[in-house]
Amino acid sequence: MGSFRGWQNNQPVTIDSVATRTHRVLNTQSIEVEDREWIYNGKPVHMIQRYSMLPDSRDLFVEISLEGYSPTDLFCTGIQKLETNNEGFIDKKGYAGSWGSNVPDKAHPELVETVGLGIEVDPANLVKTIEDPLNYLMIVKPDAHGRIRYRVSAAAKRQKDGFKNASQWFEYLKNNTKNK
Repeated sequence: MGSFRGWQNNQPVTIDSVATRTHRVLNTQSIEVEDREWIYNGKPVHMIQRYSMLPDSRDLFVEISLEGYSPTDLFCTGIQKLETNNEGFIDKKGYAGSWGSNVPDKAHPELVETVGLGIEVDPANLVKTIEDPLNYLMIVKPDAHGRIRYRVSAAAKRQKDGFKNASQWFEYLKNNTKNK
């Protein structure tokens, strides 16, 4: 949900070739991951990923800062389609939602979770949306300041007074998007 990746040959690319990676807790609401010399499209890219969440919120705010990339480089993020009974949508304006069930720990197949996932990408970063067999993907590029911003949201059916079906979850996502 909301993983940041490179985008090459119409496929997500993991961030696995870095010189160093550090993690920092900035405060009670924010963390930061810094990757130095991520070799992307043959060039070393410096990247800082900042994740922030407000108390009592289901939204995680993500800001990626990049240096050293080429203006033609593309990246991606998105949300997955759930394993069982997935319902979902993707909107060309830069938001998507999914609802369904998943077994988070395959060693315990009896522990089934029904969840809703959502994502909304800043319009300044959005290149296009793509649905593949496993994901609702947002193809993104940095803005003029080298930043990519998006928000991911989640809900679980078992939450007290939570969403109980896909239509409730999707209504919530559509009513809370800024990309209308």
